[in-house]
Amino acid sequence: MNLLKTKNGKSVGRALTIVCAIFILMNSFYAIGHFFNLFNLEEANKIYADSGINLVLTYPMVIYQIVMSALIVVAAIFTLKGEKLGIFIYLGVQIVGTIYSIISKTFDVTSLYSVAGMILLLGWLIYRKKDIFFGEKL
Repeated sequence: MNLLKTKNGKSVGRALTIVCAIFILMNSFYAIGHFFNLFNLEEANKIYADSGINLVLTYPMVIYQIVMSALIVVAAIFTLKGEKLGIFIYLGVQIVGTIYSIISKTFDVTSLYSVAGMILLLGWLIYRKKDIFFGEKL
């Protein structure tokens, strides 16, 4: 069985496969890095302070980042398999992440642009393969 084929035997396309592979790779490393921060939180905060970054990591913040990274990896895997659930998980993670950054006062307009850009890019790539994700009805 080919791992890049969906349940109906079609492929999601090269571009969507590349974007999902980048998501999986980046968020896997991001989650692993934050996992190690759990054990060296004081040292990570010292490194941030020494480099001039005004950020103090807490355990809930690190656990939140690990969970969100894991959810993006799961969403990318579902998307590669042609499942709608992957799209909805990704959108949910981005919405929750934006709300969290506004509440935690780490909101930055440039991050909003990058999130919107990625959502638009994925939306366009998924629209090109809408028959795989939503069937012929759309």
